[in-house]
Amino acid sequence: MKKIAALAVLLTLPVMGFAASGPTTVANEAGLTYNNKYPQNLQSFQTPQGSAKNISAQVTWSTTAFNTASFKDGSQSTGSITVTSTSSIVAASATDTITVPSTAAILGTNATNQITIVSTTGLAGLTGSITLIVANNAGVVASSPSIIINGQYFFTFGTNVTTGTTAAASATNLAAAITAAGIPFTAAVTASTGVTVACVSSGTFCNSYGINSTSATAVSSGSFSGGADPVNIQINNGVQTLKYIYGGNWASSDTVNDVATMLANVISTESSDKVIAAAISNVVYTTATVQGTLGNSFTATSSSSSRASVATSSFTNGAYPALQGASFTLNGQKFTNGPAWTDASGTSTNTCASIAASMSSGTLVTAVCAGNVVTLTAVTAGSAGNSIVLTSTGPNGALTIGTPTFINGQDNAIVTINGVTVTLGVDYNPPLVASTTANLATSIAAAINAKTSLSSILSANAAGSVVTATSTLNGVNTYALAVSTPSLTLSSNVFTGGSAPAMTLNSATIALPAHGFTKGLEVLFTSGTVTFGPLVNQTTYYAIVVDSNDIQLALTSTGAVAGLAIVVTSTNTQTSAHTYTLTPEPYTQGSAGGQWQVSNDGVNYINFTTTLNNVAVTSQTFSSVFPSSTVVQDFGQVDYGYLQYNVTAPSQGGLALKVILNAKD
Repeated sequence: MKKIAALAVLLTLPVMGFAASGPTTVANEAGLTYNNKYPQNLQSFQTPQGSAKNISAQVTWSTTAFNTASFKDGSQSTGSITVTSTSSIVAASATDTITVPSTAAILGTNATNQITIVSTTGLAGLTGSITLIVANNAGVVASSPSIIINGQYFFTFGTNVTTGTTAAASATNLAAAITAAGIPFTAAVTASTGVTVACVSSGTFCNSYGINSTSATAVSSGSFSGGADPVNIQINNGVQTLKYIYGGNWASSDTVNDVATMLANVISTESSDKVIAAAISNVVYTTATVQGTLGNSFTATSSSSSRASVATSSFTNGAYPALQGASFTLNGQKFTNGPAWTDASGTSTNTCASIAASMSSGTLVTAVCAGNVVTLTAVTAGSAGNSIVLTSTGPNGALTIGTPTFINGQDNAIVTINGVTVTLGVDYNPPLVASTTANLATSIAAAINAKTSLSSILSANAAGSVVTATSTLNGVNTYALAVSTPSLTLSSNVFTGGSAPAMTLNSATIALPAHGFTKGLEVLFTSGTVTFGPLVNQTTYYAIVVDSNDIQLALTSTGAVAGLAIVVTSTNTQTSAHTYTLTPEPYTQGSAGGQWQVSNDGVNYINFTTTLNNVAVTSQTFSSVFPSSTVVQDFGQVDYGYLQYNVTAPSQGGLALKVILNAKD
């Protein structure tokens, strides 16, 4: 029974055989581009007689299809800052205000009230009255009715009143009888048949009286009305109540103006220690003599607002001097009226100036007075001033504070790139130009470039109102970007747009994912108008395969086989990456072919043309064939210790080659 021996070999090293079953792969190249030899030790195939018997070979070759590969030199990352406003850029001091009350409030006011004389009619009071109607004189004649006044005074027709021939005559006789009776009532004829009976004295008491008729169909009856007491005005000054009654304290006058003058004189005379009064036209102006809110407790009333009205039931507008005992406190330091400042001048502007002067020597704030407003400004600019506390004490908060803490303090705008801060107006000299957004952009760019910790990794330039910062090197440089003010806006909070280069300075390796190239492959380098050193556009180089995703280039095919890689000596930096291509040269046969050779020492080989059995051994020519060509040769017994396949590579392109040996005992 015959055995099949097989040997697994590496492609690029001499292969030492060992006994195994099955075929032995001598060569297996995906894209051979350089001359190579594939030796096989045949000793493991020898029979006991000392010869390798029944050797056969299968050679399969084809041209290799390589794709053009491209790579980029990378691009720089960028970030932009747009200046949208010139405000909130340069540091500003925090401020606050103290508003001084009006001069009148500083001086204090007395409480006041007003009494208006509306009409002179009825000031001394009014008498009540009733009108009786003699409605049916025939009834008077027939029934002789009695007229009873207030249940006390009787007037009877036909007895003490003469009955007339007509109703008008009876009415006249009744009025005459009442008037002549000497009682506290008078009577007069009205409207022919009417008799108006009135109380002699004025007052509301009369309104309680009535008149009854024993024959209502002849003469009517009813109650008195319209009686009114004299006008009574009272002023309570907190100690006593003073009454001013018409006819008691002043004389009857013809006009309301005269009455007002008389009333003012009486009030001022009788209550001058508490209230004084003055008349203008028909109005009496009353003023409490005590200053402050005590006068607001004084009251005034009138018994008849239709004849003499009072403006308010209580005096009003009394106030103490507004700044009496007033003070303000600035960050714990108290400034009091008197020791620190004064309102002695009595005017708001002078008091304002005094308050401002009291703070002129401070190291925390400065103070300026304008009108009645003191403006306080933190000495040191910045947001720290916003923590200064300002409060006011005193009656009714007489000094008005703008805000409990200072406001509007702001720091110089800060730009932070990659953790490095650039404080505008501080890190940049000369001082920041803040006239326009474009000038600000120029200043910001200069400030960024002035920072050595930033200028080593990026550069900044301004175009209009936009500052663009660009990384110095190509790559995905995600530098963090931040600003401290809404007047500056960002394109993004990190740099964007950068891409990593396929190659780096002083390195020979080019990243070329899944390139498919093989060692020594001849490739045409194309770079267009931009290249990187020392590679030259439209120049052929040779591939050195580092791994499936990385290559190097050599100047020659032998250099590629020897690993003599070209080192990158210069690179480009730009915001848009350039693309470079490596185009494998098309397959050119040249002298491409394979020749079997034999040797007894594994060093000195001769072409193998025939076996001892006169079997012809031919060489192969690797013409431009795709996809493949296969030649099978049966060598029979080979009386040599070594057999190798000597391959001449094509002049361009790559050759796919597979060589398999079979041996039988």
